[in-house]
Amino acid sequence: MSQSPATTEVLREEFTAAMAGAVNGVAVLATDGPWGRVGITVSSVSSVSAEPPLILVCVNRKSRAHAALCENGVFSVNLLTVDQKDLAQAFGGQSSSRQAYEFLVGEWIFGLSGAPVLADAVATFACVLEQAHDAGSHTIFVGRVTEVSAGSGDPLLYTARAYGRPLRWTTHPDARSRRNTRRRPTAARTLRTPRRGGRVAGGSQ
Repeated sequence: MSQSPATTEVLREEFTAAMAGAVNGVAVLATDGPWGRVGITVSSVSSVSAEPPLILVCVNRKSRAHAALCENGVFSVNLLTVDQKDLAQAFGGQSSSRQAYEFLVGEWIFGLSGAPVLADAVATFACVLEQAHDAGSHTIFVGRVTEVSAGSGDPLLYTARAYGRPLRWTTHPDARSRRNTRRRPTAARTLRTPRRGGRVAGGSQ
């Protein structure tokens, strides 16, 4: 049974509002090759398999990065630290001081795959494009991981359309309950609310 356009729009708005409650890591997807060097901020990233190592990332088909990734065939996923919010904004098209989407912020090196890799990220995954599946407005890209690098620092988070950081437990949750405290633990602390309308590309927020 088909839905009316009005019903579909309401459902879409309800869906995006509900998904804003999810807490996601923030990454920069980068690619280089015949189509050119392109980077974009994404939040829809997930591991697929460890044998062999596979990772997926979702990219809107209207994005410049979509065509570049399809043509170049290689990419990297770079998980950002809480100190790299400026990279998230730059590659999310929200930079006020630098050209959006340009590799003018951060230290970038090239891995064996040929894709740019962020030197001081929480973790980086250099990949060769393995599969691509269209799903709604996005394409799910599955990459076969060829290089991995694990760094340090707390990961940058994105929830409720704002960037945040992890807030670690100082005591065991059961101990808090035994003290009958009514204070609820917070999963993430907001760094700063971005300007109205800002979104992380590739996510559902």
